[in-house]
Amino acid sequence: MSRVEEILVSSGQQALLEHWRKLQGEERVAFESEFADLSPPLLHELQEALRAKPLPGATRFEPLASLVRGVDAEFDQAAFQSGQAALRDGRVAALIVAGGQGTRLGLSGPKGKFPAGPVTGASLFSIFARKVLRRSRDAGKAIPLCVMTGPENDAETRAHFAEHAFFGLERSQVHFFVQGTLPAMDQHGQILLRTKTQLFRSPDGHGGTLRALHDSGLLLHLEQAGIESLFYFQVDNPLVDVCDPWFLGAHAMRASEFSSKAVSKRGPDEKVGVLGRIDGLPGVIEYSDLPSALREERLASGALRFDAGNIAIHVIDVGFVRRLVSGANKLPVHLARKDIPCLGADGQVRTCAGIKFETFIFDAMRSARNPLLVMVNREDEFSPIKNRQGDDSPESCRRDQMAQWIRWLSAAGVAFSATLADGSSRAIEISPLTALGPEDLGFLVGRDLPNGDLVL
Repeated sequence: MSRVEEILVSSGQQALLEHWRKLQGEERVAFESEFADLSPPLLHELQEALRAKPLPGATRFEPLASLVRGVDAEFDQAAFQSGQAALRDGRVAALIVAGGQGTRLGLSGPKGKFPAGPVTGASLFSIFARKVLRRSRDAGKAIPLCVMTGPENDAETRAHFAEHAFFGLERSQVHFFVQGTLPAMDQHGQILLRTKTQLFRSPDGHGGTLRALHDSGLLLHLEQAGIESLFYFQVDNPLVDVCDPWFLGAHAMRASEFSSKAVSKRGPDEKVGVLGRIDGLPGVIEYSDLPSALREERLASGALRFDAGNIAIHVIDVGFVRRLVSGANKLPVHLARKDIPCLGADGQVRTCAGIKFETFIFDAMRSARNPLLVMVNREDEFSPIKNRQGDDSPESCRRDQMAQWIRWLSAAGVAFSATLADGSSRAIEISPLTALGPEDLGFLVGRDLPNGDLVL
């Protein structure tokens, strides 16, 4: 019995087995290649997720205790120094999750190519790479930049970095690896076909980052290079303070294996997951899972009781990742029910009720030692580009970036207004190579700034 036949038989894929038997030559070879990363245990796990019943009784949701920067000056200084030491010693790598396309934003290609610089139109990839470069220069140590791509955008992402000479980073400093995919199934656990020789697959979620790190060999490479912590973030938020020394140090001083940043929600109706406890275990409470009464509940101070909006910025221990991918503490599989165009037994494509599978990175918190939640200011660290218009759009992000740079200039003692005397407006953009905060802008004190757009 061939490997593919064994997989199909053991997972009860009778229709797919008959389909395989009818294929010949190159078509059979192409079909069999679709099973290179599949196994009976994996398919059984997906089928079990389909059959799983909700646990009886009400789920208990509780807020998660948090750490706030600026409350304890002594701790803050020690955390900053600890993080700086980790960067100087070469114990930290940056990790961008960048598997998505920019289709929703009208961009053909990887979302990381989106022009986010308010004046220069610098891409998201450019902004993040230069932040890593600046941190590397400050630390005197090259910080590895790991970029998780998707099957659809891997080649174009690599080409974008090569075309721009890796934005000043050494080629050996940048590591690409590809997100995994999982086959979609119908409600009975039968795998769906996209074409005669292809399974219908979808990305396995941001939780798949950990498995992809392992399967690509990059996890082992990082371990051998002495990397102890991964600074994880997603590609759509140019305000990320990449490899923030204070956050790295707080993570280390609290002996945490998984730390997360969060921002206060705009209000109870903001559709964002909240970091909290679910039946006693830390994780992200999905907006749709939190009852309206709890969403709107407030403390005596007036703040929302469930206020810690997830912004997908984490520090994760490499040893913890190794333990997750090697042991029994697997991330739970989540189901997304979608209408899927699939190939029927008659060879015709039709829409069917399908199920896609994915895992979430924040589910790892429940298995981590001393998980840490840190509350940060939204205006300083979170302005994603997700929608074409309105909140979390290119325009709102442009506005938020410029507002941050103007605050930096003011804190450094440099006067700058986005509105000129004649009422016209001007834009500002500060490269990460120039400054990562107000402390880097003292050289401008006493200098005359140009009247037009300002690029530093």
